[in-house]
Amino acid sequence: MQRSFSIVLFLMLISHSLYGAKIDTVYFQDGNKITGEVKIMENNLLELSTDDAGRIKIEWNNIDSIYIKQRMRIEHKDGRILFGTLSPTRTLKVAVLLLDDGTAISLEHINVVRITPDKIKFFTRLDGKVSTGFSYTKASDLAKLDFAGNVLYRHNLNQIEIDYTILLTEQSGREQTQNQNGGLQYLRLLQKKWFLFNRLSAESNSELGLKLRTNFALGGGNNLVYSNYSVLYFAGGLQANRETTADTATYNLEGVITSKFSAFKYSSPKLSFDLSGTVFPSFNNWGRIRTNVESTLSWEVFEDFYLKWSMYYTYDNRPLSKEGSKNDWAITLLGLEYTF
Repeated sequence: MQRSFSIVLFLMLISHSLYGAKIDTVYFQDGNKITGEVKIMENNLLELSTDDAGRIKIEWNNIDSIYIKQRMRIEHKDGRILFGTLSPTRTLKVAVLLLDDGTAISLEHINVVRITPDKIKFFTRLDGKVSTGFSYTKASDLAKLDFAGNVLYRHNLNQIEIDYTILLTEQSGREQTQNQNGGLQYLRLLQKKWFLFNRLSAESNSELGLKLRTNFALGGGNNLVYSNYSVLYFAGGLQANRETTADTATYNLEGVITSKFSAFKYSSPKLSFDLSGTVFPSFNNWGRIRTNVESTLSWEVFEDFYLKWSMYYTYDNRPLSKEGSKNDWAITLLGLEYTF
């Protein structure tokens, strides 16, 4: 009995050691190599966990060949999602991807946008970030506080994202104002960089006289640009919502026309820039148009912590509330962001 227990314990220790073993290898043209465990490759940065140096980051375009023994989820520039292991070839910056069915295909490094281990554990598939900012102007006794956060889950061809933002403004002699929105979005990736989406969200804006707007949207789009340095997509669809103000409530059917551009620079210093815009033309209130524009600029100050600039602009040419303004905007000159 004791001998059987010892054998089981030994096998468990061996399997644990193999699971966490640093078995992936990165090769460089000068003959040097680094062995570790690939954690992620995105935005032209490969993150590798090593025994000697801990976690290190290597620019993807500086790697000549790579050997990854663990099963990976690979996002191709043409929109395909591939699963398998990577082995080096005699050609620099070209790898062999061995698929689950045993098929081997050639894969140029320049066409690889994102690599993540395809692990079973739920929390290993999560990415996210939280940010906050505060400003105060003594001359006008104006204070602003904002918070934003999102969590993204990826598995096979599916993506689920939860997000929430809030901006509170307080000024002496005036009532506190707030603008907040949040929602749950599901994205299904298709061939040739196409995707389908649906989103359930809610928002409120005291400056516009909007107590609550609940939305359900669905549609599709295409990633026109999809690379390690930039992403540009266009999407369109339909949205049904219910709007509530202090004196009225109404149901609406709108179109959704949206686009987002993201650019990355991940060396000296690490920067990211996002600019998005959405137009909502109304179908049941013909002539009414709403627009949202948002932008952020983040630069890393140390590992996973960023300084952040952000702005938004909201416009409604026919707000339901008679006391509400037609537009609202805000700029956060300096905030702090953490990614995980």
